[in-house]
Parts: sequence; structure tokens; C-alpha cells
Amino acid sequence: MPSSQDVSSTDIPADLGALDDLQVRNALIAKANGGDGKAAALLANYFGSTGGSVPERLHWLEVAVRNGHEASYLGLAVSLYDHGDVGDCRRALGLLQTYMGFPAADRLNGQDWIDTIQEDRSRKCRS
Repeated sequence: MPSSQDVSSTDIPADLGALDDLQVRNALIAKANGGDGKAAALLANYFGSTGGSVPERLHWLEVAVRNGHEASYLGLAVSLYDHGDVGDCRRALGLLQTYMGFPAADRLNGQDWIDTIQEDRSRKCRS
């Protein structure tokens, strides 16, 4: 597997289909593990769109957020809300509030999710 030093920024594929190639995917994994939030976000999208497991998608969203990929805050918040419990619901709200502070945030979509979680009457968002 190539190290993150072997993968240049131009090696991030624009097409998710390119990640079907194991060499390309492994290079992107090395890049994401090396601190590239955009690479981690692309992996999250890939595993989300190819029927990968929820934990796999959440892992790469966590890596993307940890490495400052702003749009992944929204993706992780929504995934936690959809698949989590009360604690995840609270964390989703925190991620959304952080996301809303970014200059490039989609404020309408972010606020819609905040409202949805706050108004959710299901047991997972109460306590």
C-alpha cells in the first residue's frame, strides 16, 4: 500500500467509480489516514454509495471531520441522527451548530436538520 507521501493532491479522483480500483482506493485510504479530510470524505461517499456498511461510512466521516473537512460535519451529523441513539443525537446537534459557523455552510439545509432533530418526538432524541 502506498504511503501518504506517495500520493499527491492531484491523485484524488473526481469520480467515485475510480475507487472501485483497489490500488486507487488504497492510495486514497493512505492519504485520508495521513490527514487529508477531502480524501476521507470521498471514501465516506464511496462506501455510502456502494452499499458499504454504516460503520465504514461513519469511520471515514469521523476522519474527515477530524481533519477539518467542513461539509463532512453535516454528513456525520445526519448519519449519527439516522443511525444513532440519544448520545449520538446530541452530538449531531453539536456538529450541526459547528457546521453552521463555517462560511461555506449550506445554512438552509443545516438549519432544517437542526430543526428536525430538535423537534423529533422519537425516544432517541429525548432525555
